[in-house]
Amino acid sequence: MCFLSEMLLNLFMKQNSQIRLENLEILVDEAGTAESLAEKSGLSPVYISQLRSRAIDVKTGKPRNLGTAAARKLETGMRKPVGWMDTDHDDAQIVGRPDAGISQDNLAELIAIFFEEDDKGRESILDNARAVREVRRQVRARTANN
Repeated sequence: MCFLSEMLLNLFMKQNSQIRLENLEILVDEAGTAESLAEKSGLSPVYISQLRSRAIDVKTGKPRNLGTAAARKLETGMRKPVGWMDTDHDDAQIVGRPDAGISQDNLAELIAIFFEEDDKGRESILDNARAVREVRRQVRARTANN
């Protein structure tokens, strides 16, 4: 069961490169513009633009990823704690992480319940989770605006 829950958890967890790109967008919003973010973090505006557009790296032929050094510069420039860029700030994705407040046993139970259901039951579980996530986002947005 432990191996199965680890495997399923990995299926639901995002790649670090995806987390960093999503967090880059959060920082752009917080800074106001990509140019402002680049200035605050000491990075090139062109580099920020390439990351956001997933420009192809000519050396690797793959989309550019935000490296560790750049992630730390962004954190420093925006006064975030070290590791902030590597942390998924989407409530739906942090379940099961040690800092998320849910035990591995509870996560395993949740996964088991989900897979015991038929397609209709699974969709109902997902609809409920999405509704909770949306309410939380609305509450955070109202709190941030006050």
